[in-house]
Amino acid sequence: LLSGFDATGKGSKGYPNVGPFGSDGHGTACAGIAGAAGNNNIGIVGVAYGTRLVPVKIFYYIDTTLIIPGIIDTTLHEIPFSTTQYLTSGINWARLSAQVDVMSNSWGIPPNLLPFAPINQNTVSNAIKNAATLGRGGKGIPLFFSSGNDNDILIWPASYHEYAISVGSTTNKDKKAFYSNYGHGLDFVAPGQNLMTTDFTGAYGYHPGDYYGQFSGTSAACPIAAGIAALILSVRPDFNAQQVRRCMRQSAEKVGGYSYDSLGMDGWWNYQMGYGRLNAHGALLLAPQFSIDETSDQNRLCVIYPNPVKDHLWLKISGIGKDFLPVRLNLEDANGKIIYSFKISISRSEPAYIQLPSSMKPGLYFLAIHFNQEVIYKKIILQ
Repeated sequence: LLSGFDATGKGSKGYPNVGPFGSDGHGTACAGIAGAAGNNNIGIVGVAYGTRLVPVKIFYYIDTTLIIPGIIDTTLHEIPFSTTQYLTSGINWARLSAQVDVMSNSWGIPPNLLPFAPINQNTVSNAIKNAATLGRGGKGIPLFFSSGNDNDILIWPASYHEYAISVGSTTNKDKKAFYSNYGHGLDFVAPGQNLMTTDFTGAYGYHPGDYYGQFSGTSAACPIAAGIAALILSVRPDFNAQQVRRCMRQSAEKVGGYSYDSLGMDGWWNYQMGYGRLNAHGALLLAPQFSIDETSDQNRLCVIYPNPVKDHLWLKISGIGKDFLPVRLNLEDANGKIIYSFKISISRSEPAYIQLPSSMKPGLYFLAIHFNQEVIYKKIILQ
């Protein structure tokens, strides 16, 4: 456990503020799942128990009873607080100063709260993109994010699926946890219900003891994924961030009796489970022989504009290698339901004009672009 960084300016070196807020133990619980020491006959063992952990503090907890006048209540109402500066400083420090190999991010903000948070999405998203593309000497850092605990569409930044790897939660019966967020951008799921993990030593934290046996949520699933990524990089340090992600997708198990009926870039996908439940052993078996065609991911650029859109948009795919490319387009709502499907031929040099159905209501949609056995999802905001 290395010295870290406190982006909130409170000088904790990344460690939690031990005090009355039980949730201050959140990072300690997540860290234990990812990398608690093993083979020592003490407590628990983390997924990647030989790894080095670097704590980065980007949130602190506040008591809302202190700031909301008129409330007479002796109960502690703790909520997490962060800012654009805290988030970007933490991510940038982890990339540039600590030079980490993997980032586990058990945090996020639901879409309905984003307008009220002191967060600039574009600024933070740029920091995530830079870490995912420029970290590890240009190979990119895999950044894992909790999908959210609202039984709704992905929270942000998990929804930033170009560069954020999103992780949902399952029960010990390989079913989607009732709270786990789902839908477009969900990469895979991992166990996240009533996990035993590390807690503050002493009275503070989630439990008076040193361990906690009911840690639940996509916050618990996310460090499992990060730990598996660390294991993959221990045998394939040459992998870039995208290769780690795709190796994990392709080795995930199609469990739970769900219908994995959407064909994605890395096989069959389900809107509740993504590419399936992670399997560390399967990922390590696949990693030594794993390879992907980098040209399809790095050289092909898919652009839609304008966005936000009113009644039509233009689609352009560069680097297709042919004069015309047959493309199937699915226009889907935020829950993955197809509301419009059609086929067109895309020219290598000219954008395609797409008229949207007049029956569509304003909101969030996704355009699933299927070609050459690949699928690319583009988010659309309809005004």
